[in-house]
Amino acid sequence: MSAASAPVRGNAGILAKFTLDDVGAVAKDFDNDIKALTVEGEDKDDSDLTFAEAAAGETTVSSVAITAIQSTAVGSFWRYCWDNPGKAATLVYAPHGNAVATADKPHFLMEVKLGPRPKIGTEATVAKDRADFEVALEVTDGPTLDDGA
Repeated sequence: MSAASAPVRGNAGILAKFTLDDVGAVAKDFDNDIKALTVEGEDKDDSDLTFAEAAAGETTVSSVAITAIQSTAVGSFWRYCWDNPGKAATLVYAPHGNAVATADKPHFLMEVKLGPRPKIGTEATVAKDRADFEVALEVTDGPTLDDGA
Protein backbone atom coordinates (compact mmCIF):
# COMPACT_ATOMS: atom_id res chain seq x y z
CA MET A 1 0.00 0.00 0.00
CA SER A 2 1.39 3.42 -0.92
CA ALA A 3 1.37 6.54 1.20
CA ALA A 4 -1.33 9.15 0.62
CA SER A 5 -0.47 11.97 -1.74
CA ALA A 6 -0.05 15.52 -0.43
CA PRO A 7 -2.35 17.47 -2.77
CA VAL A 8 -1.98 21.21 -3.23
CA ARG A 9 -5.10 22.82 -1.75
CA GLY A 10 -6.36 26.32 -2.32
CA ASN A 11 -7.54 26.64 1.27
CA ALA A 12 -4.35 25.45 2.96
CA GLY A 13 -2.41 28.66 2.46
CA ILE A 14 0.71 29.32 0.43
CA LEU A 15 4.05 30.80 1.19
CA ALA A 16 5.37 33.28 -1.38
CA LYS A 17 8.51 35.06 -0.19
CA PHE A 18 10.19 37.66 -2.37
CA THR A 19 13.65 39.05 -1.73
CA LEU A 20 14.98 41.85 -3.92
CA ASP A 21 18.44 41.05 -5.24
CA ASP A 22 19.86 44.04 -3.35
CA VAL A 23 22.42 43.96 -0.57
CA GLY A 24 20.62 43.80 2.77
CA ALA A 25 17.22 43.10 1.20
CA VAL A 26 14.69 41.49 3.55
CA ALA A 27 12.41 38.62 2.47
CA LYS A 28 8.77 39.66 2.31
CA ASP A 29 5.89 37.19 2.51
CA PHE A 30 2.75 38.18 0.60
CA ASP A 31 0.38 35.27 1.28
CA ASN A 32 -2.18 37.75 2.72
CA ASP A 33 -2.38 39.62 -0.61
CA ILE A 34 -1.97 36.88 -3.23
CA LYS A 35 -5.16 35.21 -4.46
CA ALA A 36 -3.60 32.97 -7.15
CA LEU A 37 -0.05 32.02 -8.12
CA THR A 38 0.91 29.74 -11.01
CA VAL A 39 4.36 28.82 -12.32
CA GLU A 40 4.22 27.83 -15.98
CA GLY A 41 6.66 26.75 -18.65
CA GLU A 42 6.24 27.19 -22.38
CA ASP A 43 8.28 26.66 -25.51
CA LYS A 44 10.75 29.39 -26.43
CA ASP A 45 10.14 31.40 -29.54
CA ASP A 46 12.12 29.51 -32.22
CA SER A 47 13.02 32.75 -33.96
CA ASP A 48 15.21 33.70 -30.99
CA LEU A 49 16.67 30.25 -30.27
CA THR A 50 20.43 29.79 -30.71
CA PHE A 51 22.12 26.53 -31.73
CA ALA A 52 23.79 26.35 -28.30
CA GLU A 53 20.43 26.69 -26.51
CA ALA A 54 18.87 24.02 -28.72
CA ALA A 55 21.83 21.65 -28.18
CA ALA A 56 21.65 22.18 -24.39
CA GLY A 57 17.90 21.56 -24.37
CA GLU A 58 17.17 25.13 -23.27
CA THR A 59 14.00 25.35 -25.31
CA THR A 60 11.51 26.46 -22.66
CA VAL A 61 10.93 29.60 -20.64
CA SER A 62 9.05 29.91 -17.37
CA SER A 63 6.86 32.63 -15.94
CA VAL A 64 4.90 33.28 -12.77
CA ALA A 65 1.31 34.52 -13.05
CA ILE A 66 -0.05 36.20 -9.92
CA THR A 67 -3.46 37.62 -9.08
CA ALA A 68 -3.48 39.72 -5.91
CA ILE A 69 -5.60 42.30 -4.15
CA GLN A 70 -4.97 45.96 -4.83
CA SER A 71 -3.70 47.63 -1.68
CA THR A 72 -1.67 50.82 -1.62
CA ALA A 73 -0.54 50.14 1.96
CA VAL A 74 3.18 50.04 2.67
CA GLY A 75 4.13 46.36 2.86
CA SER A 76 1.45 45.14 0.44
CA PHE A 77 2.29 43.12 -2.67
CA TRP A 78 0.77 45.80 -4.91
CA ARG A 79 3.05 48.41 -3.32
CA TYR A 80 6.07 46.07 -3.62
CA CYS A 81 5.45 45.77 -7.38
CA TRP A 82 4.80 49.52 -7.71
CA ASP A 83 7.99 50.48 -5.86
CA ASN A 84 10.26 47.97 -7.67
CA PRO A 85 9.34 47.79 -11.39
CA GLY A 86 11.80 45.79 -13.50
CA LYS A 87 13.94 44.74 -10.52
CA ALA A 88 15.32 41.26 -10.00
CA ALA A 89 14.08 39.25 -7.03
CA THR A 90 14.34 35.77 -5.57
CA LEU A 91 11.00 33.98 -5.11
CA VAL A 92 10.48 31.06 -2.75
CA TYR A 93 7.09 29.51 -3.47
CA ALA A 94 5.66 26.88 -1.10
CA PRO A 95 2.31 25.76 -2.51
CA HIS A 96 1.50 23.81 0.68
CA GLY A 97 2.17 26.79 2.97
CA ASN A 98 4.93 24.99 4.86
CA ALA A 99 7.84 27.06 6.15
CA VAL A 100 10.37 24.22 5.73
CA ALA A 101 10.67 22.24 2.51
CA THR A 102 10.15 18.47 2.73
CA ALA A 103 10.16 15.62 0.22
CA ASP A 104 6.34 15.55 0.09
CA LYS A 105 5.85 19.31 0.40
CA PRO A 106 8.71 20.92 -1.52
CA HIS A 107 9.44 24.57 -2.18
CA PHE A 108 10.14 26.02 -5.61
CA LEU A 109 13.03 28.47 -5.88
CA MET A 110 13.52 30.89 -8.75
CA GLU A 111 14.92 34.22 -9.80
CA VAL A 112 12.28 36.51 -11.29
CA LYS A 113 12.10 39.90 -12.91
CA LEU A 114 9.30 42.11 -11.63
CA GLY A 115 7.17 43.55 -14.42
CA PRO A 116 6.03 47.11 -15.06
CA ARG A 117 4.06 48.97 -12.40
CA PRO A 118 0.71 47.29 -11.72
CA LYS A 119 -2.67 48.77 -12.53
CA ILE A 120 -4.60 50.76 -9.97
CA GLY A 121 -8.36 51.27 -10.10
CA THR A 122 -11.65 49.44 -10.08
CA GLU A 123 -15.25 49.79 -11.18
CA ALA A 124 -18.33 50.74 -9.19
CA THR A 125 -20.07 47.88 -7.41
CA VAL A 126 -22.71 47.41 -4.72
CA ALA A 127 -20.80 44.50 -3.19
CA LYS A 128 -17.75 45.16 -1.09
CA ASP A 129 -15.50 43.14 -3.37
CA ARG A 130 -11.80 43.91 -3.24
CA ALA A 131 -10.18 45.17 -6.41
CA ASP A 132 -7.43 42.93 -7.73
CA PHE A 133 -4.60 43.08 -10.25
CA GLU A 134 -2.54 40.62 -12.24
CA VAL A 135 1.18 40.48 -12.86
CA ALA A 136 3.31 38.18 -15.00
CA LEU A 137 6.86 37.74 -13.79
CA GLU A 138 9.63 36.49 -16.04
CA VAL A 139 11.61 33.63 -14.50
CA THR A 140 15.27 34.36 -15.23
CA ASP A 141 16.72 31.36 -13.37
CA GLY A 142 14.91 28.18 -12.27
CA PRO A 143 12.52 27.11 -11.07
CA THR A 144 14.25 24.45 -9.03
CA LEU A 145 12.59 22.07 -6.59
CA ASP A 146 13.83 22.16 -2.98
CA ASP A 147 12.78 19.00 -1.14
CA GLY A 148 14.67 19.82 2.02
CA ALA A 149 17.44 17.32 1.36
